[in-house]
Amino acid sequence: MDIEDRKRDIYAQEQLGLILGELELLGTSGYLNAFKSIEFYQIIHVTDEERYYIDEESESNLCNSCDVCLDTEKGTVYCFR
Repeated sequence: MDIEDRKRDIYAQEQLGLILGELELLGTSGYLNAFKSIEFYQIIHVTDEERYYIDEESESNLCNSCDVCLDTEKGTVYCFR
């Protein structure tokens, strides 16, 4: 999945209230892709396939420490304010 596909998947989450063109790529590291927006200083997008590489404890930590955790059509989005 390329960066533009990830952005489309994040923008599709209406409850985040993102404006088209607002997302900025912070960087990629292995299977993690981080973005930022006006409201969130970090948005991590992980596809269902990439989730295979995250151990249960790390996934639990991500979910418990983020402000918004949403399942999307193609994966999960973790948002931090």
